[in-house]
Amino acid sequence: MDTKTSALLITAAIEVRNKSLVKRNNTAVRLNDYKVTLRRWLTEQKSIGKLVFIECTGYPLDELKNIARDSNPYQKEVEFISFVSSGRALDDKSYGELTIMRYGLEHSRLLKDATHFVYASGRAFIENIDAIMAGAPENFHMISIFQNNLANSQTDIFITEKEFFNAHIYDYMLKTVDDKNGL
Repeated sequence: MDTKTSALLITAAIEVRNKSLVKRNNTAVRLNDYKVTLRRWLTEQKSIGKLVFIECTGYPLDELKNIARDSNPYQKEVEFISFVSSGRALDDKSYGELTIMRYGLEHSRLLKDATHFVYASGRAFIENIDAIMAGAPENFHMISIFQNNLANSQTDIFITEKEFFNAHIYDYMLKTVDDKNGL
């Protein structure tokens, strides 16, 4: 896998409005979680040189931008995108994550030219990402933790070919979000 054509997509919701949907609903605590994780992505892994941090509540990202400027020993390219989710995305966490991913893929300059992206929920860090990236085949559609005889995949962390995600995964995930027995 060519890591030069890959990017990391980190999603975040710092100031949740419907606090009953999430256990960690304190804005300061959530912001700190994202700061810690962003710093880890910048300092503890070398294989991904482009990071897109996308936040869906419109919360100011200045503190995170300072971390990208001051704690970036490998001089990774970091792009910050902020928007405000609305409608169903506010009340349905799974649908909200899909909305953030789609928004990032449509608006990010770093993801525009990427062939693959690593998706990580904003407070998740993959300890062995460098080994995973080094061991990834040159051509693949998706790397994930598959479960239930390959019927399900863990969706808070995965690596995918961008076109495969757009053509197959997004619509499938959206369908399962709409299914009462889905996500």
